[in-house]
Amino acid sequence: MTQAPEVALARELGLCYAELAMVTDRDAGEASATSLGVPVKMEAVFERLKAMAATTRRLINQAVPMIEATPVACGCSEMAPDPALPMGDA
Repeated sequence: MTQAPEVALARELGLCYAELAMVTDRDAGEASATSLGVPVKMEAVFERLKAMAATTRRLINQAVPMIEATPVACGCSEMAPDPALPMGDA
């Protein structure tokens, strides 16, 4: 899955955006997984999510204070150009 729709909406609204992704299974797009005929079981995906929960919590707990302490100078809050207009005409 991608975060493309969320990124576009955040930009349109002038919001800063960051993504945290977790790989729960590697079968998507891998010929070896489909050629072996080994289906991904939801139980395995949930086990992987559970195993990564502590690391994810720790990462978020460390990142949020850093984000709050960092002055925003990224330009995200500037209004995005109107997609209906040619670049630079907003």
